[in-house]
Amino acid sequence: MMITPCNLKMVKVVAGSINDLIGHLTPTSEYYPTDEYLFAFLLSCRQFVDPVDVLKQVVERCQIEQSNPDLPEQATVAPHLLLFILQWTETFPNDFNKPALMEKLHEARRFCERLDPSCSRGCNRLIQMLDNRLADVKLRKKIPKADSWEDVNFVRDIKPDLVAAQVTHIELDFLNNISCDELVSMLKKDVVKGDYCKNVEKYVNWFNHLSHFVASEVLAPELGGARHLTMEYYMDVAVHCFSFGNFNSAMAILAGLNQSSITRLHKLRDKLDKGRVEHLCTLENQMSPSENFKTYRSAIKRSQEQHTCVIPFFTLLVKDIHTTCEIKENQGRGYRVD
Repeated sequence: MMITPCNLKMVKVVAGSINDLIGHLTPTSEYYPTDEYLFAFLLSCRQFVDPVDVLKQVVERCQIEQSNPDLPEQATVAPHLLLFILQWTETFPNDFNKPALMEKLHEARRFCERLDPSCSRGCNRLIQMLDNRLADVKLRKKIPKADSWEDVNFVRDIKPDLVAAQVTHIELDFLNNISCDELVSMLKKDVVKGDYCKNVEKYVNWFNHLSHFVASEVLAPELGGARHLTMEYYMDVAVHCFSFGNFNSAMAILAGLNQSSITRLHKLRDKLDKGRVEHLCTLENQMSPSENFKTYRSAIKRSQEQHTCVIPFFTLLVKDIHTTCEIKENQGRGYRVD
């Protein structure tokens, strides 16, 4: 369906060309895109078109709309355009770290102020709020990495469920710093991952650190014959993480317990409590990669019904996003984008 100003309000967008989709995104004096469409387009468009070009085309379309001689004298696109930019800066502030996009933002601001001088205060407030958001984003990227665990001392007389709960809070803190546009943008081949995707890298490092830490704890030489007790302890922690809906930590601990340096210790395995071994086997089956993690996917669906917050296995989540984006990118090379 060709999108025109006459039918914009009646359109439920499923797919279309980039040009038509930007037309549906562009606000007018009487039309404003839905929040759902605005979010979906601004998130996914970066796979097909530079956000700088999106804002450029939106501003140009607004200028054409405003110069229409049939437009009523008092009608102006300025309030809607200003609201559009405000929602963009609130939802994806990272985009405006690009100088080119900031230049287009200021161009749009000057356009709005010319049309309606009363917008000047709103424009100034928008810029101030954006500066605050960008400063917050920059601060989050400066959070120190957990490069060293020398000072970490997990006391094994703490109940495993308490440790699992604390690990879950740490996971949530890492996830809170990752924006959805960062997840999508990191899949682009030309993105500078070390600069734009620091929060994702920190979260991946956390997974690797947790896995290696668990293995190191079990293999600590001073434990001697008590290694099986340490291994049982972290088996319990993994089971509790799983029950809390923290699948990422559960997988990290499983990876640590299944490192070759531990699995080769057959006598250690023989000392483990049979009941705990059964729980671990059940957990390993739940997280099994067979049939594209079919059992895990069923488990996470059940967990979403039981918990208000679920932490997925992050590596698999990224893989799924990458697969989806590749499919959409191939579709976008033709006429339509879904």
